[in-house]
Amino acid sequence: MEDKVLIASNDADFCVFVGHVLAQSGFRSSVIDPADGIDDDALRTVRAIIVASNDDMDAILAFCRRVRAVPSPQPMPLLALISARHEQHYLSLVKCGVDQCILRPVAPDLIISCLISVIQRSGRPLARKDPEGQQPDALTTRDDTRQLIGHGGSIHLTPTEYRLLKRLLANPGQVVSRHQLIEAAWPAARHVEPRTVDVHIGKLRQALVMTTGRRVIRTIRSSGFVAELPGVADCKDEPC
Repeated sequence: MEDKVLIASNDADFCVFVGHVLAQSGFRSSVIDPADGIDDDALRTVRAIIVASNDDMDAILAFCRRVRAVPSPQPMPLLALISARHEQHYLSLVKCGVDQCILRPVAPDLIISCLISVIQRSGRPLARKDPEGQQPDALTTRDDTRQLIGHGGSIHLTPTEYRLLKRLLANPGQVVSRHQLIEAAWPAARHVEPRTVDVHIGKLRQALVMTTGRRVIRTIRSSGFVAELPGVADCKDEPC
C-alpha cells in the first residue's frame, strides 16, 4: 500500500496547505468533506486521516465516530488540527477516537512528525524508505536552528530543551544528574527546582519520540537521566 493520507475538511485553503506539506514529505493525499459519507473500501486505501476542526463540529465528531466504527485489525490513525476558537472541543475529539490533537496554526514539520508518530503507534507500516545507510533511530541536531532531524521528521526545540539535549548527548549512556542539567541549561544566578527539569525533560522526550519513533531518554531513579541513541550527527552551522 502507498503512503496515502485522507484530509477530512471543507476548508479549501487548509486542504491545499496540508496537501502540499504531505507531498513534500513523500505522502499522497485526497480530500473528503466530513459531512459526506465514507465507505470501508476508501478507508482501506489510506494510512491515516487528518481532520480539521470547523464551525460544524457536530459533523467532524460524527465523522470520527464513523471511522472508529469500521472494524479493522489495526485502528485507523486519526490526527486532528484544531483552530484556537474550537479548542474547547479537544476532549470531545479524543472521546470520538482521535489519537492526537494539535492546535493551529502549526509548523509543517510538526504536522509530519505527529502524523508519522500516530501511524507508527497504530502498527501500520510505512512505505517510505529511510535514506541509505541511516540507522532507523538516527538523530541529527542543528545548533543554528535548534532543530532535531530523524527518520520520523524534524522539530524545533526551545533554547532550554536544546541545551538539555546537548548535555545528555555529550555523554550518551551515562547518567546525568538534575544538578548537572541545571548547570548546563539555565543561567548560574537562576534558582531552578528539580521539578522544572522534569517538566522540560518530558517535553524533550515527546519531541524525540516524534523524530526517532523511540524513547531516547530514560529516568534513573534518584540519580538523573540517561540518553540512549546509537546514531547522532551534529550539523552545527553547516547544512547536512
